[in-house]
Amino acid sequence: MFLILTGSTPKLEEQSVESEKNSHILTGLRPGTSYVVRVIADNEFGSSTPSVPIRFNTAED
Repeated sequence: MFLILTGSTPKLEEQSVESEKNSHILTGLRPGTSYVVRVIADNEFGSSTPSVPIRFNTAED
């Protein structure tokens, strides 16, 4: 399983994605907003360290 942490800093929301998937579409993004995304792999052995933050801005309406 992958945990995808998404949001406007400092608050990040967590979404779980099954590990069979190799892509994920982020939903609920607001126009003109800065976001950060981090990914954590999680399995029976534990969790990875979070990925390097990916930062992006959505376009204005």
